[in-house]
Amino acid sequence: MLRDPEKNQDESSQNKPKGKKRPLSVHTLRTDAAELLQKKDVSLIDMIAREQERRSEKAEFAKPYQQARAVSKTVIIYSAVAVLIIIGAIVLTVSLKRDDGALTEPDIPKPFLVVNTQTVLSARQNDPTEVTEKINTLKRDRLPVGEVRYIPIKIEQFGLGSRFATAEEFFELAGLSPPQRFIESARGRWNLYLYYGRNDEDVVFVFETNEHAGALAGLLAWEPRLPFDFIRFSSAATSPTSFFFQDKVIKNIDARVVFSQKEGETHPAYAIFANKFVILAGSENALENILKRFIAGPIRA
Repeated sequence: MLRDPEKNQDESSQNKPKGKKRPLSVHTLRTDAAELLQKKDVSLIDMIAREQERRSEKAEFAKPYQQARAVSKTVIIYSAVAVLIIIGAIVLTVSLKRDDGALTEPDIPKPFLVVNTQTVLSARQNDPTEVTEKINTLKRDRLPVGEVRYIPIKIEQFGLGSRFATAEEFFELAGLSPPQRFIESARGRWNLYLYYGRNDEDVVFVFETNEHAGALAGLLAWEPRLPFDFIRFSSAATSPTSFFFQDKVIKNIDARVVFSQKEGETHPAYAIFANKFVILAGSENALENILKRFIAGPIRA
């Protein structure tokens, strides 16, 4: 009986013994790297060393570029700051200028009294004798007897225009030394006048205050020094060596006047008008005439 050859082949193949299957190889980064190192005959330490050397060379190559970049950044920052400073200076200058290009002048403070003559005195902050010298020069520029000159004091600020001095700034400029209690009470408006009498010219200060009690206490504390401070504004030869202040009524206003038996000495006097205006004059005569003007009015607000 004949057999099908294909069938015989299938039977023979089924009768063959089964062999073991070959395991599959799994590729990982670690095994591939190990195999590569083995083929190249290179150790892991050598490979790490070469990588570090390569990075070092790259860093050295980039170092000049980084330095140049840092310098460029610094230059840019300083340039920006310089530009901002210049812009600020330009804005400040422009804001201080008028259309004609001149620095803007501050408004002159209004005097309390109506006067016919006004003279602005300019002074520098670092020159304590300049103000007193200029005031004493104006004394020689006489006005008719009984007239009053209003003298605003302007402080020159180098390159920044000017401003008018406060009372506290004037004390410093003129070298006056009132008690702190009086300075604190005289932080409002203030005026400086020159009164021209028959034989003399006297300075008169007027301070607006909202602290009547503080102003009076400050004046009383100033009395021992007041004649010595006023000698710089007085035409008298010397300050009184022996003196005292005494109460006196002038134009129905309580006042305090220096009493001294010697001629040719300073005799300052002061009063507080309407509990609001401290009037401090170089002489009793000057105080009386300024009080007349305040009583007659008008007083400018």
